Amino acid sequence: MTPSTPASIPGYHTSSNFSPRSAASLENKYWPLVQRIKSHIDKHYLSEIDLNATASQLNMSPSYLTHAFKAGTGYSPMQYIIRRRIGEAQSFLLMTDFSMSEIAGIVGFNSLSNFHKVFQKYIGVSPKKYREIYKPNNDT
Repeated sequence: MTPSTPASIPGYHTSSNFSPRSAASLENKYWPLVQRIKSHIDKHYLSEIDLNATASQLNMSPSYLTHAFKAGTGYSPMQYIIRRRIGEAQSFLLMTDFSMSEIAGIVGFNSLSNFHKVFQKYIGVSPKKYREIYKPNNDT
């Protein structure tokens, strides 16, 4: 059965369905800061993101940026970037006929092999198999 939206697919992740760990948790004292970090990442996730440069642009140390983000979300900034890229790749796989290589480049992966490896790790199937399973009216 094909889901009606990509967001209903297990493992699908974009910035719009990203939320703090728990609204009542003490870790969420970081949530305003997490929103700033997340916003910065969402604007730049398609390019190479350097944690030191990001921290500098947001006027904080890299260790504090990492600590606050992980405390507020449960993910390290790099895990979030990867999940964000994979979520976008899932959308491209379902909504376009772009090649795997094109999608890998569009969402910020340097190599096709790295894209395949990371996609398989996070989603549990290869990008090609994912498209075969979930893309409606897939004739490829």
